[in-house]
Amino acid sequence: MPIAYLLLSVMIFSHDPLFAQDKMKHLAASCFIEQTIYQYNGHKNKSFGLTISVGIAKELYDWKVRKTMFSFKDLLYDFIGAGVGYLLFN
Repeated sequence: MPIAYLLLSVMIFSHDPLFAQDKMKHLAASCFIEQTIYQYNGHKNKSFGLTISVGIAKELYDWKVRKTMFSFKDLLYDFIGAGVGYLLFN
């Protein structure tokens, strides 16, 4: 439970806006990636998991290589986009 409080405080007090054009790009890209992976392998759960993995890898890349912050809000939109792709298009 302490981890949930830590993540919530990071999301609330960060300077990363919750509603931004970048977030919509994360949502759309994750939806597209989820659908593309599903069309390739035919497994809903695998396509969802791989899509979330791509989002995590992108945030790690931003943090380690581009030296920008790791955005939990971006991951939230990645998760929502993957969910939309999972529920609507499969």
